[in-house]
Amino acid sequence: MEYGDRNMTVPLGARPKVFISSTIRDFVDLRGAIKYWLDQQGYEVSLSEFTDFERQPDAGTLSSCFSAIERCQYYVLLVGKRRGSWYAVDERVSITQQEYRVAANLAKQNKIIPIVFIRAEVEFALRERRAALGGHLGQEDEQHDLLDLPSGLEDPSFTEQFFNEIKSTETARRQSSDPTEFLWYYRFHGFQDIAQALETLLLLRRPLRRLTSLANIRHELHWNLIKMSELRNGIVWFSPMWIRSLVTEITIPRKTPVVGHVFTLTPSQANRLWQFLLTAPYAGSLRWNALQWAIQSGEFLEFELQQQALRQTEELSVLIKLRDEIERYDGMVSQFNERRIAVWGATGESLKWRSPDIFIESFDLMSIYAMQIALENILAMSTMILGWIDGLAPLEMPQLLPASPVEGEDERRVESEVTVDQIRQLVQMMFHSSRSANA
Repeated sequence: MEYGDRNMTVPLGARPKVFISSTIRDFVDLRGAIKYWLDQQGYEVSLSEFTDFERQPDAGTLSSCFSAIERCQYYVLLVGKRRGSWYAVDERVSITQQEYRVAANLAKQNKIIPIVFIRAEVEFALRERRAALGGHLGQEDEQHDLLDLPSGLEDPSFTEQFFNEIKSTETARRQSSDPTEFLWYYRFHGFQDIAQALETLLLLRRPLRRLTSLANIRHELHWNLIKMSELRNGIVWFSPMWIRSLVTEITIPRKTPVVGHVFTLTPSQANRLWQFLLTAPYAGSLRWNALQWAIQSGEFLEFELQQQALRQTEELSVLIKLRDEIERYDGMVSQFNERRIAVWGATGESLKWRSPDIFIESFDLMSIYAMQIALENILAMSTMILGWIDGLAPLEMPQLLPASPVEGEDERRVESEVTVDQIRQLVQMMFHSSRSANA
């Protein structure tokens, strides 16, 4: 599966990992909120807990922290007013800054995507500090940090230097096409700004559970389409394509007897029917486990405010219809299995001996047509869903063929079919009637 703007590979069954780096006291609540939110989206989140200690953590602890970054696909840095603990006092490098450098180096190796957030008031304070210090800003003079500036920064000169380091990386990103192009920084005021940026960068406009569902559905539908097709002279032929023209040439009138009636096929028609029986999937060949999981997950329900209830989305309606159609096809094939083999064998023998006319009983032709209709509908819905998953078009129910191969039968069935609204009204009436009787 691919996440973000790179081909960041995550092992099957694993969750993509995010490392959150910042000084703790600056972002106590915000760190927890981001972690909880990303956990809910399906990401595994690691937090650095060593950046505000008065005493520097031991080397082994810091090494474990840096190793944790190496195991992540994303690195999120929050820059605030505090400096945090030193990593190297003489070089004035903080632990948070060193974490950033580890992530930046990994990014150059195409191993991680750093995403940097700088609190808006910090950037404003640095701008004010530059204006106040004027030409002295570049000098290493500790007395500048003692000036009464409206910054609120714990260590202004360090924050200035760290911010410049981040900006220089951003400048390199904009001027070259090397891996540093994936080092980002954003200014933020609160959690909403961070969430909006991460929704784009981590593809969270669709929750990860939904992305997982869609990835599984894509794989399943590709499998099904392969089972419905074969390659002839470099061209993919789907099973129902063999008898599409046959359906228009030989229609089944409404009052055709199921037993005893015989249809006559020309050799060309019989050959198409024989090819269909040869290529049509057998019982159990088509999968719908991923569809079923997605339907049951609740990811494709939405809250209806006026009804104060969850309702099906258009996407869920198509997924349910496809699952039902695959299940219906599977049942038909199971029941028709023995007759299918017999008809295929008899048709093949007739073609072998070049019979001028080939006969097929009405029950067999009805069953074959019903299989073809189901496969046509499965093909239409599968290609529509795959196009939607890949962002090619919005998802909407395609025009489906009637369920019955008999002329006019589907219209008659629809006219006599009870609707959901009618059932809902009936239940309400029965409920009110029952309450009145008990009053």
